[in-house]
Amino acid sequence: MEYHVLNKTDTQDLIAESGDTIRGKIIVNKGNLSVKIQKDDGDSIYENNGISVSSEFDVEVNEGGTYTVSVTGEKAKGSVSFTVVTNQ
Repeated sequence: MEYHVLNKTDTQDLIAESGDTIRGKIIVNKGNLSVKIQKDDGDSIYENNGISVSSEFDVEVNEGGTYTVSVTGEKAKGSVSFTVVTNQ
């Protein structure tokens, strides 16, 4: 997801298996972002609010299923990328 100005919430679904990793890469050029990753509309496995600097992180998946990544921006410029890294 790339954005010139993000002032809303955008979502992306990822399918992951137990032992996989969800890799996030966030580039913030301006503004703030909040990121939440949750499984099947259940409890979140990752949540970070007020992100104002670029970062990369990994979240280990303990249970297979569909994970929804929600990104909310406040006058944010930059990009975000979320991918599933398969455990081999």
